[in-house]
Amino acid sequence: MPRLTSGAIVGIDFDNTIISYDHLILAAAIRQDLVSEDAVANKKTLRDAIRLLPNGEVHWQKIQAEVYGPEIAGAELIAGVSQFLTRCGVAGVKLYIVSHKTTVANYDTTNTNLRDAAMAWIESRDLFSKSGGSLVSEQVNFAMTLEEKVARIETLGCSYFIDDLTEVFDHPQFPSGVEKMLLDRSRPASAPTSGAFANWYDITDYLLGDD
Repeated sequence: MPRLTSGAIVGIDFDNTIISYDHLILAAAIRQDLVSEDAVANKKTLRDAIRLLPNGEVHWQKIQAEVYGPEIAGAELIAGVSQFLTRCGVAGVKLYIVSHKTTVANYDTTNTNLRDAAMAWIESRDLFSKSGGSLVSEQVNFAMTLEEKVARIETLGCSYFIDDLTEVFDHPQFPSGVEKMLLDRSRPASAPTSGAFANWYDITDYLLGDD
């Protein structure tokens, strides 16, 4: 039986939850000789490897500045998101994007507005139209800090929140009445356990039932 009914409110993170930078990150890391050409295109794996290098944190932040800003057009929509949005539109579910995203990245020499770039990417993938009205531009929220993001989730009245970062759910101010749904694409595709899901198809089945 579907857990979501008409009028339910679901919050969704943006970076690495809706949008995937995996291949962009890998390409940038290879260009900068930070990883080998046979490295796996996985954001978390690449991040951890780069951070272990001398000045690794700086290298990582420079790559983020590149792929989140001027190179974002090449980022991919994560598989299953479109179907989830469409199902939510049919079910009358209200969606909010809540993203921890500054306006400009520290190491971006182009000074690209990261929020404008994200909105342009969302529009280029027709996510608003695919949602059937469940998601409109006014329902895309950007927060300067993690604390602001957590507070916004509570203010919006979300019943569920979907994110790829455990640090969001572990924040002491994360609202207790919101069900935590972790998108962990590194885990094997299987029945979800402890609120962790391997892909968007599992999330859709959990919240909306089999189509």
